[in-house]
Amino acid sequence: MKTLTALALMLALVAACGGGSSPPDDRADTAIRVRPNGAAELLVHVAGAADGPAVAYALITPPRLGTLVGELPACYYQAGGVEGADTIGVRAQPAVGAAVDVTITMRVVAGGPTCALPDATPLAFPTWTARQQPIYTGWEAASDASVILKDGTYLMAYTGIDWADPAGPRAAMCLAGSVDGMAWTPRPPVAARLPGSALLGREGTWETHLEGPELIDRGDSVAMLYSGYTHKEGADELGGYPAHLGAAVSTDRGTTFARVGSEPVLRADAAGHDRDAVYSPTVVRFGGGYVMVYAGHHLAPPAGEGYVRLLGATSLDGIRWTRFARQLLQRADSPAWIHDAVAEPGLVQGPDGWWYLFFTGLKDSDRVIGQARGRTPFGPWTVSPQPAIPHSPAGGYGKALAPCVLRVADTGRMWFLGTDVDETRWAICYAEAAWPPAPLVRN
Repeated sequence: MKTLTALALMLALVAACGGGSSPPDDRADTAIRVRPNGAAELLVHVAGAADGPAVAYALITPPRLGTLVGELPACYYQAGGVEGADTIGVRAQPAVGAAVDVTITMRVVAGGPTCALPDATPLAFPTWTARQQPIYTGWEAASDASVILKDGTYLMAYTGIDWADPAGPRAAMCLAGSVDGMAWTPRPPVAARLPGSALLGREGTWETHLEGPELIDRGDSVAMLYSGYTHKEGADELGGYPAHLGAAVSTDRGTTFARVGSEPVLRADAAGHDRDAVYSPTVVRFGGGYVMVYAGHHLAPPAGEGYVRLLGATSLDGIRWTRFARQLLQRADSPAWIHDAVAEPGLVQGPDGWWYLFFTGLKDSDRVIGQARGRTPFGPWTVSPQPAIPHSPAGGYGKALAPCVLRVADTGRMWFLGTDVDETRWAICYAEAAWPPAPLVRN
């Protein structure tokens, strides 16, 4: 969608619709109404084929808004016939004054699909083979790898443990580099006591501990998202709620990172499915912006059970995020290995144009890595009956969690967390899969 002047578009639509004051029905092309407070609600019905849903964009703005900054995604939502509503955030620049935030609500109505979808027949799920030993252990521990390939070099962010911090053990963001994605060298540390350290927690704040990084290659910079939390008395030494999402940016190709302000970029939502924590973000480019899938944690209420589910958010810059309204994936009785929860996602587009979601499946004390696919980064998702990594074959690291997946040439490359039975040892493990664009077998 092209950048446009909101006021001019509103006026044109008022003329086209005869100044209608009521919302449109599903057959209307456009309509507009002005609310008592002077805000304008613009409803645009995007026409499509007759065999599926369409999307209506409801733009709620102050009057005389000015120009929208950046392009809006052409296809954020495909519901497969299920009605619902979702919101994304954009930034608008008035003719005079500072930029303001705008909320766009996407509503599914009768009609057809609004964007091109991948081939209706997806390729077979890739078959993964894991290495027998961890490929990286960091400084006694390494977990939650996020890997990008930038300028021919692999950069990995991971959670390390600062065992020598004067205040006690602290989780921190660390970096390592590699030419092949297998042999890793810690980057120069910001604290000599923790090799590879890139970002340390801030004592006495919401981000005493940092974990679960996600690297985003933004071209001229690299962003790092992470979850920050503080230690609660009586909790596990490295556990803590609430956890919010923070951000840091590197302008020297991932060598050093500086925080984006002192506050979270996405807070746990007291009224949402991520009431207690936002963890394990994975981010992809989509529709002119960014899509994030993350694990939302909701602790057990007094009369029920807690849960972890996969949720989503959107952004134009990879820093400021707006939640996606609906849940993306949750526990199920089948397959059995996601009976208790789904967590720690990794997202990548396959050679067939479909999106592939990799995630931790939890049942009792078992931890495996599952895979699912969908037509958009938001799904809806079809989960493979069999896990991609049923367990880690690496000696002493039998549980498999927190996948990060890249497709390089015709190969799928997965870095994941392997832990022991008691989850007291953490190391980065590795798996590969042949993933060419046109295999002979489809399913």
